[in-house]
Amino acid sequence: MTGRVSAASWHCSHDIGSRRALYRAPGSKWKGFRCLQFDNERWEVWLLGELYGPECSARAIKGLLLDVVEGRRAACELKGHWLLFAWDTVNRQLHVWTDRFGTLHAYHAQDGQRAVVSTCFHTAAAVVSRRSLDWPALAGFFGFGFFPQDRTFFDDVRVLRPATHHVFDAEGKVQRVQRYWDWEHKPDWTRSYDDTVSEFAARFDQVMADLLRQGRIALPVSGGLDSRCTVAAIPGDKEDGGWKMKDGRLWSYSYGYTDDSVETRISRQVAEARGLSFMPFTIKPYLFDRLEQVVAAVEGFQDVTQCRQAAVVDELRQHADYVIAAHWGDVWLDDMGLVSKIGDGRGKMGWRRCNRSRILTSASRPSRRTTGRFDGPCPASGCFRQRRFPGCRFTTQG
Repeated sequence: MTGRVSAASWHCSHDIGSRRALYRAPGSKWKGFRCLQFDNERWEVWLLGELYGPECSARAIKGLLLDVVEGRRAACELKGHWLLFAWDTVNRQLHVWTDRFGTLHAYHAQDGQRAVVSTCFHTAAAVVSRRSLDWPALAGFFGFGFFPQDRTFFDDVRVLRPATHHVFDAEGKVQRVQRYWDWEHKPDWTRSYDDTVSEFAARFDQVMADLLRQGRIALPVSGGLDSRCTVAAIPGDKEDGGWKMKDGRLWSYSYGYTDDSVETRISRQVAEARGLSFMPFTIKPYLFDRLEQVVAAVEGFQDVTQCRQAAVVDELRQHADYVIAAHWGDVWLDDMGLVSKIGDGRGKMGWRRCNRSRILTSASRPSRRTTGRFDGPCPASGCFRQRRFPGCRFTTQG
């Protein structure tokens, strides 16, 4: 079988029913996902990825996962970037839960004789696929930069949808698919504009406190609205006119294509205003030298020319265990040219245009992320925490 890095080999963890559970150890070019594995008299459980929250001991996580697997708690309680696999030894079924935003991909393919569930697209395609191109999916990819719905390059390999519980029988056939969470937006029209901004600020503070709780942390700063808010929300003690984490765990950086880049110049000003150490990078030609590493990370599911952080990945590895980045602030908070009704719910304040810059500037409460795998963005903040950690990739093969 092929994998994300061609030189790495597969290892058999153990047999689950009539199929095999395979994994690949982390290497220098692909770190994989953190993997937690345990079992009891009925279940064999694997968690790939990372959970967030105040109670993150291995014992507490195992208890929570077992409650989800056995139906006592809902999977929406799992906050993070993760995939959960559970083999039911009694009913001989494989259960797979995806996180709320599908930030870790899992793929399913079958041809009538064989079936595969894998965290690696190339593996799923190599084991089962007829490699017949999915032309509608490709039309979406070239039109939007991503595949629509659960589609992939091939018409017989599908992505497991976000926030979904999938059940497969011992032959790898789909038995049940159930959505366990749906995103919804229910604004409180009775709350005033200023109170709404204050609530947003409080939520952003909560997100930042969680994301900054441990580890060496890198903050990419572009000078744009999202990254400025991220830097502005860093808590700490005011020293020498700036704000610093007491233990000096934060390191910021930016990159441009020329030494006199406006982006890096503004980014330096933003970092210095917060008392952060800062390192600028000038991006030189890098793509073809790092193409295997880039494709291993994105699996060809996005434009590889946009993966500029690959040019500074070695420096990230030296300075940080986590990378914090804010994304989609304009999507979550922009009015997109529409007007929204904000007031007491009875129309006393009339119609008022939402101004995203006012919301963010007034809130002054920005976010965190890690360098390697990932929790979907919090709808309140649009911020990621992504961890660069050793781990593995998971595949079941019939």
